[in-house]
Amino acid sequence: MKTLACWFAVPGLLIVSLRAEPEAILPEKQFAFLEQNCLECHDTLTQKGRVDLEVLPFKIKTIKDAESWQKVLNVINSKEMPPEDKPQPGEKEKADFLASLSETLVVARNILSDSGGVATMRRLSRREYENTIHDLLGIEIDANILPSDKKEESFDTAGSSLYISSDQIENYRKVGVTALSESIKVATSNRQMQTLRIDFEKAKNPAVEKGLAQQVSIQNRFNRWKKQVDLQASLPQNAAIRNAIHAENRGKNQWEFYRSWKKITGAPSPLEFGFTDASDALHHRSQWEWLMPPLLSYSTYPHRDQGVYLTTDGHAVLNNHFHVPGHWLPGHYQIKFKVARVGEQLLPSSRRDLEDFPLPAADSSRCFLDLDSFQGRFTYGTFQVNGTFEDPGTIEVDVIKRPSDSLGFTLRERGSSEGRVKSLNRESLQSTGVPKGPAIWVESVEMTGPYISDDERKSLDRLQQWVARLEKDEAEVRKIIEEFATVARRGRAPSTEFIDQLVVLFEEFREKGAAPRAALSETLAIVLASPGFLYLAEKPSPSEEITDIELASRLSYFLTGGPPDERLLEAAASGRLKEPASLKAHTQRLLQSPERDRFVVPFLEQWLRLDRLDFFQFNTEKHRDFTLGVKKASRQEIYETFAHWLETNGSLGNLLDSNTIVINALLADLYAIPGVDGDHFRPVKVAAGSPRGGLLGMAAINAKGSNGEDTSPVERGAWVLRKLMNNPPPPAPPNIPQLSRLEELKLSTRELVFMHQEEAQCAQCHRKIDPIGFGLENFNAIGVWRTSDDRKGIAEEKRTIDPSGKIYGGAEFKDYYQLREIISSNYLDDFAHGFTEHLAEFALGRKIGFTDQGMIEEVVATAKEQDYAVPAFIEALVTHEGFRRKR
Repeated sequence: MKTLACWFAVPGLLIVSLRAEPEAILPEKQFAFLEQNCLECHDTLTQKGRVDLEVLPFKIKTIKDAESWQKVLNVINSKEMPPEDKPQPGEKEKADFLASLSETLVVARNILSDSGGVATMRRLSRREYENTIHDLLGIEIDANILPSDKKEESFDTAGSSLYISSDQIENYRKVGVTALSESIKVATSNRQMQTLRIDFEKAKNPAVEKGLAQQVSIQNRFNRWKKQVDLQASLPQNAAIRNAIHAENRGKNQWEFYRSWKKITGAPSPLEFGFTDASDALHHRSQWEWLMPPLLSYSTYPHRDQGVYLTTDGHAVLNNHFHVPGHWLPGHYQIKFKVARVGEQLLPSSRRDLEDFPLPAADSSRCFLDLDSFQGRFTYGTFQVNGTFEDPGTIEVDVIKRPSDSLGFTLRERGSSEGRVKSLNRESLQSTGVPKGPAIWVESVEMTGPYISDDERKSLDRLQQWVARLEKDEAEVRKIIEEFATVARRGRAPSTEFIDQLVVLFEEFREKGAAPRAALSETLAIVLASPGFLYLAEKPSPSEEITDIELASRLSYFLTGGPPDERLLEAAASGRLKEPASLKAHTQRLLQSPERDRFVVPFLEQWLRLDRLDFFQFNTEKHRDFTLGVKKASRQEIYETFAHWLETNGSLGNLLDSNTIVINALLADLYAIPGVDGDHFRPVKVAAGSPRGGLLGMAAINAKGSNGEDTSPVERGAWVLRKLMNNPPPPAPPNIPQLSRLEELKLSTRELVFMHQEEAQCAQCHRKIDPIGFGLENFNAIGVWRTSDDRKGIAEEKRTIDPSGKIYGGAEFKDYYQLREIISSNYLDDFAHGFTEHLAEFALGRKIGFTDQGMIEEVVATAKEQDYAVPAFIEALVTHEGFRRKR
């Protein structure tokens, strides 16, 4: 095999092809270009960056060699090579080389194959399995016991990581039995909706009154015991022991004296006053100090007879917990809250010689309601409160009750479970001596459900009919199993042998005493644990094209994360689905369906690596506005923004820069954008000069580029290169020196990050990464705009942020705004290529290889003709022949 070293050893060698087939060979005239511009650093001796061009063959026969040449093309095309500090080739010379190498790679692409047309097979991801069960049986399930989807840098659709071991099949069977049993239970019930209204004041007000009475009783009993102990201690015969006890407790809490009551002659036992011992008495006494003030305050609030206040102290007696009744059917439920903002109040004084106490209205940023899980471990959502006592507003929240779920909730002011309100109270006490008053009043909570969609009802009705047929005549069991298996296998009829085995299994369950429904559940669960259900298989055949029925599944799992519906299966059965017009029409239909979110959310979550938001805890003491509800909303902003441009045929470029953002009131509060009310996400025009607009201005993107406390310019810069500029840096080398060793130097963030470049192997990548990260430094760790660095330990004179920089091999920028403009203007085509590659990888369930580049370029070119419209990428991919191929 000829290599660069061989060609230069025989300078006059000519290539003579004796075969008629085309060959991918780089023209000899281009070898001099590599020798003059590349070999100094990338020969066998030097191998800078572990790249040796001397051994790279010029006759491209393998995918590996083609991908290596593709990388050469990319780095020269992007001006990364030769480095800026090396002599640069002439523009004509460079253009000729790039053109020749591009043409050679096109030929290579046509004659090479990634997998030789071998049929691919992968199991359903956990997400797809849950969706498939839902569409088949009409109920939601939790499949956490099933194998995880090890996606790493890939998608959860990647077939290479979706495998099942034999010991996991039993888990699939168990989940299947539970799903079928619960679904049959729902299907055969009357499915009537139920409503439960909760008026918290009916329980809370008596609890507050009882708590007050208990505290008065406890305090009185403690005071009587204390008085008797003090009396005995004051007697002359106890003087010595009294002084000894005081000496022993000198410097301690004054109440410690009473733990030694036994040493005092004549002192009564706390048992006589209702306490188990001295510790119990002292504990209850201390409650008077911290429990009485909130109870007394609460008892003075108006409107307590009509609703309850979400207090800021967090005491259990004042919490607001509720549950969806456990006996209610699994399904979708709606929770309605009637709520109001607490305006300015005048609290009556308890003494005539004091004036009534004015309590100012709560700040609008506090008027958000958290619906937390019962124990506060996660937040279902955060909702704006705009109503008044006279006209409470209504908040509606949809929740899902899965089989065996115990749905419990707690109502709190925004961020209470994470310390936000505690911080506000502390500041208020320091500045005014008074804690914050309540911000939200709740009139009532109402739960209604289960709500059943038309598609769910259809699935449940079908299951109900199967059960009815079975219980009427068990001889129908064979037909029922066959019909169920055909639907479960997404339109593919099962073999006769498979049905025979299942019928025998059903009969065995019945012989062992199982009821017909239970025997049916156990039998059909085998179908749900079989390869025909668990795997998206494409049958081997002489043709490299998948069948119509396989195409229906591929399209459906791509755009809805679930099995094909009846219309798709009908089109596949008729042979029309492969027609471009039919594919396009079905694509548009699926992208307009409610199931579209099952594409938008997982694709964006995995493409943009939003899971990094969950890798670390945010310092809510420093960044108290980034509560769980805000973090959830910041993720939702990305989904809603993409969906908006998808619906409106907007350009993909809007994800790089736009004067329209898609937010709700909660994010408007974080971004300090006025005039946005309500929890629904809607497009909002931002003023010129706003840092918002496009992915770079979003809280979630900037927050994931941090460690939860401070920004990480390196993480942010690397992410921009990977996702927006389609120019990913190589993985970081091992044993990188920790920057924490330099913290005592009080360096600025820019100076600290520059320390990455103290080693040559680090500088090679960081000169590309760091400048972009510095351009984003005006966003703090949670994406809030700032002009001063808030990292702990920076010298005061170094806190002013310098966001200027230069894109390696590209333009200079003075600030974030210029950086955003450069990326959106100069790198849109690169962004489109990266987006398309990830879209295709998500859709096809495999890595996109060298021979796929022709498809990628054609999809991008088609979308470019339509101004990079977001739907155009999806339609062009789905209608491309590469979408219908097995390899």
